[in-house]
Amino acid sequence: MSSKVPTVRQTNWISIIPHLIIMGVIIFIWYLINPEKAFLYGAMTYLLISFSLRNLIPKDHRNGIKKNNSENFK
Repeated sequence: MSSKVPTVRQTNWISIIPHLIIMGVIIFIWYLINPEKAFLYGAMTYLLISFSLRNLIPKDHRNGIKKNNSENFK
């Protein structure tokens, strides 16, 4: 059952630094391959990786929560 209390997502600002470093490395790799569109391709690659990991990693957790809520514990 969902809670009626609104959820506020707080940002941990120090965690942005590793994300920017990883994005910078991806953009640098694209710069070595195609300097003209390195920023565009790097940002698109980072978004693709980010969305993929957000959907694939918690997949088992979401399935477990569904089974728990339906009381299918096996």
